[in-house]
Amino acid sequence: MAQRFSGKVVIITGASRPEGIGAAAAQRFADEGASVAITARGAAGLEAIAGRIRDRGGKARAFPADLEGTYIKEEMDQA
Repeated sequence: MAQRFSGKVVIITGASRPEGIGAAAAQRFADEGASVAITARGAAGLEAIAGRIRDRGGKARAFPADLEGTYIKEEMDQA
């Protein structure tokens, strides 16, 4: 697969459901070379998605959070 996003960071929100569109998008970006930062309120599902991406050779970090707050932007900026 082409590495169109190599060297890029992609942030995906709402990626905690294994069969959801957020998880699928995160996996696809990772497959194409992006480092993926995923966030959602469901911490357990979120870490499972990040682990699955890493198991397939991708780069992924999970940031469980409710995006109504502003602290998550600061935390992700430092990652």
